[in-house]
Amino acid sequence: HRSVEIQWGSRSLLPISKPLFDIMCFDYMENSYNFSASIVITYYNELSVLLMRLLTTIKHRTPSKYVKEVVLINDNSSINITHEIYGYARDQDIPLVYLHNDKRLVIADSRRKGEMAASGNIIILLDSHMEVNDGWIEPLLHVLTLKPRALAVPLIHMSDESKYNEHSKTVVSPYYIRMKKGFGVFDFVETVGSASGRRWEMYPSSSLLGGAIAGRREVLRELYPGGVDPGGSWGFENNRLAFRAWLCGDGIWMCPCSQIFHPNGNDGTLQRYFPSPVAFNSLMGESVSEAINFMSEEKDKEILISKYTSDSHLSTIVRQKSQSIRNNFDPKEHKCKDYKSYYLKWVFENYLSWEKDEFLLVGEVQSVGAPGLCIEVSNNKLVAYSCRPHLTNAMDSHTMGFTKNRNIRLGNKESDCWDAADHGDKTVVIAYPCHLRSATEGTTLDTQWFEYRNSTQQIVHVPTNRCITVEDAKTVWLVRCGINDAKQKWTVKNCAWF
Repeated sequence: HRSVEIQWGSRSLLPISKPLFDIMCFDYMENSYNFSASIVITYYNELSVLLMRLLTTIKHRTPSKYVKEVVLINDNSSINITHEIYGYARDQDIPLVYLHNDKRLVIADSRRKGEMAASGNIIILLDSHMEVNDGWIEPLLHVLTLKPRALAVPLIHMSDESKYNEHSKTVVSPYYIRMKKGFGVFDFVETVGSASGRRWEMYPSSSLLGGAIAGRREVLRELYPGGVDPGGSWGFENNRLAFRAWLCGDGIWMCPCSQIFHPNGNDGTLQRYFPSPVAFNSLMGESVSEAINFMSEEKDKEILISKYTSDSHLSTIVRQKSQSIRNNFDPKEHKCKDYKSYYLKWVFENYLSWEKDEFLLVGEVQSVGAPGLCIEVSNNKLVAYSCRPHLTNAMDSHTMGFTKNRNIRLGNKESDCWDAADHGDKTVVIAYPCHLRSATEGTTLDTQWFEYRNSTQQIVHVPTNRCITVEDAKTVWLVRCGINDAKQKWTVKNCAWF
């Protein structure tokens, strides 16, 4: 403990900010939101230097108008750092509310206590060993403006503790938490995602990690699972909150422009935090307990219990836990939707399955103004290459698919869509993972809305009214539309209609 504190304490309390990874993130920072946040932080035997680093980044990387207070809960630590933290907050002019637990409550109930003491109209739950980045709070407030009963979640960078000031190479996003088919009980598999797959728009997530969560005060007070099953498995409160957010609220929305740094094990992964096989089975059982609380049909409950519990003893525990949950949180009182009919049929199948998009037309996109050139993708960018005279497969690398959801997908990789990389007058178009667009539809943040217009033969990015053009022989750009510009005119050949 002491050696680590010496190592970290020798560094600056305010590391260099990580730059915004996309210029589009400035759109959030330019807006003004009518919110003030209570930032709730629970700690137990935490190093004072880590708490001070977190407080410092909150102070210097958050507009003061958005910070009502920092609510700090000491979960009955045996290490006394209260005087040190109090003095530091006073010197830095950080509004601090300090709470002390007479006995250890663990994180869920400690956070619940902090939520009840908070006076801001937004509550943001943070781990005690984090750093927030420039522009971290505005995307969260943006989501909560559009979706009042949603939970907003930032992108969390993970890295080696010995490289605390460096850019991390691993990004954790709840989007990568897979779900078992059938009844969709959460499964902690492939949780660590690649940083190269990031995007800057908000998008829905099936679950969440507990390190950072934002919501309106009345929503978090209603949904957050405090006071039930103390000592439950690691991560259970997050699964429970995820179910409630979707079934009783507006869901969970990831905000990649909101970035937070979290030091982790020596390999920079989540491995240190994964539960043991025994704990994992318990976690799965507890998740089933929560899920069946939202199911109206007894036969569906029995199917789910038998699917995920291995013996009669565990099945009995699951039923008992479910009743305990219902005694503290009755879905009918909160006007929640049914787990099977809503979560599985709507959330899981529609929000979280991008492959549901339907093709209307698939073919080669050929230039009218530059005959013989067709659009392809090279190094994730749109380029113009010589057209292929004979296509043997309507869904190969030389074709593009125009869809019902007004995306243009790659014929050989349907999970990728054309994406307007930025708002410049002349910019490239990239191939990027397709995503739900309803949250940004009709705004300049909707980067994947493209339409082919028969009347003008143009391919238009609708929100910015810019058109695809070909210049310099093989360079494809997105520019201001011009009706008489032949290089902005395209036809779709070798078509397959659906």
